[in-house]
Amino acid sequence: MTYPAFDLTGKTALITGGNSGIGLGMAEALARADADICIWGTNEQKHSLASEKLTRHGIKVLALQCDVAVETAVEDAFAKTLDALGQVDAWFCQCRCRRVGQVLR
Repeated sequence: MTYPAFDLTGKTALITGGNSGIGLGMAEALARADADICIWGTNEQKHSLASEKLTRHGIKVLALQCDVAVETAVEDAFAKTLDALGQVDAWFCQCRCRRVGQVLR
């Protein structure tokens, strides 16, 4: 069911930390608006639960293991995201980093 405020059909959103808390809430709102969703995180169990919840909205869901504090992990996960979903129209950073790292140059 499309979220009545707006329609994101054909759009893809990437949410770091999208497997729980505020990030999952954001992912669910975007999924209700029919956006395809990619979530990045480091907890496979949370990925599984979040993916199950998000797929109920009838959209494409991709959950990838990614520590955003590691630049090569971000580059790899972004390439996998593009390969699987074709595009990223919006990127929401909701992850908690334990150390400061450069996400993108």
